[in-house]
Amino acid sequence: MRTFTALAVTTDVASTISPCGICRQVLREFCALEMPVYLVAAGYDPSKPSEEGEGEEESDGKMVLETTLGALLPHSFGPEDLPRA
Repeated sequence: MRTFTALAVTTDVASTISPCGICRQVLREFCALEMPVYLVAAGYDPSKPSEEGEGEEESDGKMVLETTLGALLPHSFGPEDLPRA
């Protein structure tokens, strides 16, 4: 069985944006709650080193924000909640 190891959500706006509610639930069906999710703002250039090592600073926050699926969708309903047939 194949599994996801991480997910990057990119955008064309200056700040990071998280997945919508429907997308979060679909991800929950196929991914572990501990899976890293990287929210990436427009303008992020991975070839430029950052001082803190977790993305470049910008006036309204980080260019890359690392979170988890569990943090994005707390108290979720997932495959383990379904009865086994």
